[in-house]
Order: sequence, then C-alpha cells, then structure tokens
Amino acid sequence: MEQINLIILFFLLLSIVLGYLFKANIGIFAIVLCFIAAYIYGLKPSEIVKLWGLDLFFILVSITYFYGFVINNGTLNNLASKAVYGVRNYPWSIPIVLYIVVAIFVGIGPGHYAGFAFMSPLVLYIANKIKMNKILAAIIIYSGSCAGGFNPFTLGGRVTYNLIENLGFTPEQSAIMQLNLGKNMFIAHTLIFILGYVLLKGYKVVYSSNIDKPEKLNSIQIKTILIVTFVFSLVMVPSIYLSFQPENLLMSKMTIFFNPTFVSFLGIILAIVFKIGDETQAFKNIPWNLIFMIGALTMLIALGKSTGAMQIISNFLSAQGGNDSSWIYYLLGVLSSSMSAFASSMGVVMPTFFPIVPSLSVLEPSLAFSIIATFATFTGYSSFSSGGALVLAGTQDEQERKYLFIRLLILPILLVLFGFLLLFLGVIN
Repeated sequence: MEQINLIILFFLLLSIVLGYLFKANIGIFAIVLCFIAAYIYGLKPSEIVKLWGLDLFFILVSITYFYGFVINNGTLNNLASKAVYGVRNYPWSIPIVLYIVVAIFVGIGPGHYAGFAFMSPLVLYIANKIKMNKILAAIIIYSGSCAGGFNPFTLGGRVTYNLIENLGFTPEQSAIMQLNLGKNMFIAHTLIFILGYVLLKGYKVVYSSNIDKPEKLNSIQIKTILIVTFVFSLVMVPSIYLSFQPENLLMSKMTIFFNPTFVSFLGIILAIVFKIGDETQAFKNIPWNLIFMIGALTMLIALGKSTGAMQIISNFLSAQGGNDSSWIYYLLGVLSSSMSAFASSMGVVMPTFFPIVPSLSVLEPSLAFSIIATFATFTGYSSFSSGGALVLAGTQDEQERKYLFIRLLILPILLVLFGFLLLFLGVIN
C-alpha cells in the first residue's frame, strides 16, 4: 500500500513536469499515468473511468457555453468601452474604472480565464492611448479577473465549491467556505491594485482624444443583457436571501432547484430562442483544454485519495508545523505559489492541495482553502504565466518588453511576501 501511494505521488508530479516540458496539456499525461497506477492498485478500467468528475465537467461546460453567446456578440466589451468613455474627462479615474469593469465582466459569470482573454485587448489598447504603465495594465487585467472570478456564480466559484463539497463537506459548509475564499481573493487582489495604482502613478495618466466613442447597444445586445440578468438572478437572489434568512424553506428549495448548471443550460436555450448569437461560435468558447486538464488531474488525485497517497502530503505538512500550527498556513502558501509557477492555479494547484486540507486537523479548513487559492494566483504575473504573457504580448517596443520581462519575474516574489503580510495581519482570514 505504501508503494502505490508513492507511485501515485510520483505520477502526479511527473504529469505536471511532462506537461511543462512538452508544452502540452497535463491531463494527457495524468490520464495515462492514472491508468497505470490503477492497474498496479488492482482496479478495472471501468472503475478508473468513473473517477472522472462528471459534476464538475457539466458545471464548466454549461457556464462557459452560455457565456460564449454573451462574449461573441460583443455585449460585454461594448459595455466596458462605454464605462471607460464615460470617464474620459477624468483621466485619473480611468485605471480605476478599468479595474472595476474587468472585475464585473468576470464576476457575472464568464470566469477569470475569459477576463484574461477578452478584456486584455481593451485594457492594453487604452493603456497605450493614455500612456499607462504596462505593469499596472497587467494588474488591472489579472488582479481584476481574480478579484471578480471567484464569486459563487463564476467559473472559479463553481470549481472551488465543487472541489470543497467533494471532500465530504455539506453543501451549506461548502457554500460558506467558498464565499470566504471569494472574499479573500477579492480583498487581496484589490489591495494589489490599490498599491499598484499608487506606486505606478496611475493617477498621472494622460487623456487621449483618440479613445473611440463606443457604438450604441443594438437590439441583440439589449436582449443579451436581459437574459444574463435573468439567469444571474435565478442563482444569486435565492442564495443571498437565504444567507439572511437561513430558515426560509422556499428559498432553500430554490437554491437546490436553480443550481448554476441547470440555469446555465436554461440560459443557452433562451440565447438560441431569442437568437442572440451563433450556437456553434458560442460552443467554441468552451475552454476544453482547461476542462480536460481539471478532469484528468482529478482522476489521478481521486485515486490517490482512495489509496491514502494524499495522506502522505498531509503528514509531511503536519510534521513541519510542530507545536505552532500557524506555520503550516505559510508553508501552504509557498507550496501553492511555487506549483502555480509551472502549472494552472485552478486546473492543477487547487485540485492537488484542496484534498489534503480535511486531514490536517490543526488547520481551519476555510482559511486553508483561501490560502491555497489566493497564493496560487500570485504567481500568475510571471513572464511565463498568463498575466505576464498578456502584458508582453501587448507591448510593441522590444526594449520595453525586455524591461518588463525582468520585472514580471520579480513581481510574483513580492506578491507572495505581500500575501504573508496580509496573512500575518489577519486580512486573509
């Protein structure tokens, strides 16, 4: 038994290393290695396939499919452009409005990956126009996406909720811990933006008359706004009401019935019926690469959980804590941010470290989940990760690109230290 546990842990690390070295989806290696480990453990192929998390699969597909319609018809980008254009006479406020716009864009459902992909062109375009520091532009795109990307209705929110619930917590406990995670993520990244705004002199940007006036909302975009509002309300209104009146039976039933997966598919039907976009184009916006990676890695981790491999990591962390359990929180932050430098925070880091939390009795689970998720996002600013890559791609001048490349390697280290400060002060709690 000890041998299979070590094999699974080795395979988990190997799948990440192979994916990084070959620049390929980690899930491809994880599935093959999962089958090999399962054969050694004595499982039949049919039992191995069942390790794939169908609940999480449907959540990811439904939400991203629905918002594919919203993104493709330009509604969200048009609204974002209007918000920026509306404050053009107050240049100091443009970076602030951009940050809020990105957080809202992501927060109504598309998820932080959609924020990286679809808001970066707008932010970088305006940054060039108003001579805004490119690192501040990176903070607006990346931290804005992370700040808004983990509320209960977003892609990140549903993934973290599902990961927590699958560890044996009740739906109510999972919802509370996921809300706390989203709160900590919002606070940490908003503070990063505030510091960036001040230190990088976002208040000194220069107004440019070349900022184009956005087009008026057309009939399709108006219908899109109404559908999104309706779908969002079906999920959020009962949940918010229930948080104030937890004994309300009707609202409790509504939160169960109007779950995000069902409501998102309902939104897809409304999008088709009211013809707000092309179904095939919306389907292309589903991040199959991410979904496959999460599902495949979850198979290997689920196998490790059943054999006790995850307990080895738990025992290691417990041993490091000694009599002072608070040290483990900082160690979790280091491990999470370090792994995120080479692998996806939501696709790899969270599915790997979340399962060890329940077995660490010295930890408060809600805080531990928040630390893992928040610190994993700090490394995303690296030149080799999503946040840094976006900035470098949007920088035209070669000299400036080299200047930014070095600073984007240093920034994640500073953010991890900043995260330790927030943890020490109790801001992340």
